[in-house]
Amino acid sequence: MGSNRRKKTLTILLAAILGECAALLLVVFVLTSFGPAGSGNYPVAAGPLHIEENGGILSGDGEYNLPETISGGRETNNETVDETVRASENSAWDIDATIELVKNRVSVREKIRLEAEGANAVVYLPSANKADTVIKKMLYNGKTAVYDRKDTDIHIMDAENGGYLYIEYEILLSDKPEILSYTSDSVLLTNFLAVPAVYKNNAPLPSYSYSLGDPYRYGIYSYRVLLKAPKEFTAYAPGKILETVKGSEKNTVFEAENLRDFPVVLFKNAKVVTVKYGNTDIIHINAEPAKNYSVSAVKQASGLIGPYPFRELFVVAADFPLRGMEFSNMIFISRDCFNDPSTLKRLVYHEILHQWFYGIIGTDQINEPFMDEGLVTYLTSYLCGDRTPSYYGKSFINKSLKDYSSRAEYNQSAYADAAGYFAQLHGKMGNAFFSMLKKIYNEKQYKILYFEDFERYLEEFSGRN
Repeated sequence: MGSNRRKKTLTILLAAILGECAALLLVVFVLTSFGPAGSGNYPVAAGPLHIEENGGILSGDGEYNLPETISGGRETNNETVDETVRASENSAWDIDATIELVKNRVSVREKIRLEAEGANAVVYLPSANKADTVIKKMLYNGKTAVYDRKDTDIHIMDAENGGYLYIEYEILLSDKPEILSYTSDSVLLTNFLAVPAVYKNNAPLPSYSYSLGDPYRYGIYSYRVLLKAPKEFTAYAPGKILETVKGSEKNTVFEAENLRDFPVVLFKNAKVVTVKYGNTDIIHINAEPAKNYSVSAVKQASGLIGPYPFRELFVVAADFPLRGMEFSNMIFISRDCFNDPSTLKRLVYHEILHQWFYGIIGTDQINEPFMDEGLVTYLTSYLCGDRTPSYYGKSFINKSLKDYSSRAEYNQSAYADAAGYFAQLHGKMGNAFFSMLKKIYNEKQYKILYFEDFERYLEEFSGRN
């Protein structure tokens, strides 16, 4: 009898142990199977996070584990994320970057996933448009890279098989109002992370720095970014998942997908007002007077073109030389424009509409700057009830940025004349115009719409009312 009881007890104990093992294996499977894939439709959800003792993160969607290359950053008791991009490791992300901010100097260590595009790969360095940018180190698939830098393009030799480029570089921020600038109270980091160049017909499209327009061209990328900055600053960017402080440093981790550029702004004591529209948090940073216009613009653009597919949209009042500017999931409005409600409304509408034509649907802003600027200018006028001239010159269709010699010429041609062109199309096509835009949204989402593509849509929808 005693022997049988012992056998029964051992059997129960063994079953319990096996049950615990099975449960543990299930947890491991779930946590490793639902990490970043780099191809989803939405960035990782931002919002309140709870740091568990084991380093896991709970959001509204359940538990999310930090990716393996940030495993050193699982922290409790105010310990800091301790992780940098390592040249010897692969990444699940197209862009995997560590950014360190020390006053007006930004040090970047970045791993870039390259596709097999031919004998040489090209990497685009947008920071060179606005700031002194010095390359410190570059490795291709773990070996010293042979490269040729031409303005904002870096040609990597013998990179026909794809793989990873590891690059270290330093950016010197301006102390004057600019999109790459530093003051004692704010830092603007936009159009700065290196990315793979855009290819068309199996060839890289050349980029260059220029003083007019938006000399930036991006594909679609997934980003993981670790930002190290003084603790007095709070960082705002798409996909924030973790923020920690240790000593004088604040570390912030971001993960986001389906972006073109990756914009970051840092402020001390910013006034932040968030308005919800559907699944999107519209986050106003020192820009509360714009909140009604931003919600209305997102609502109308979503109805006329297609839904805004991201969970965040930042509206930032910024000191910079233009009245407004667009980035992925973020817009800048000059502080000087908040005193006039009608001007503010038009600027907010214009820049938010760029989230559709630039962000969701890409354009070639270097060779075809009218494509997004003209269309967005017309849509802004249409939604704000403004008149658009019916006459326009046609020279804008064949003009790249370098073909413009002055800002006045650029504004008249790429904005006003192009807006007149799109207004005339709408007048001729009637409701078919917005049916065409919806089809473009569905078919060109996260791609690039060239004018030759647009002409094919025009041909398809011509004659429809």
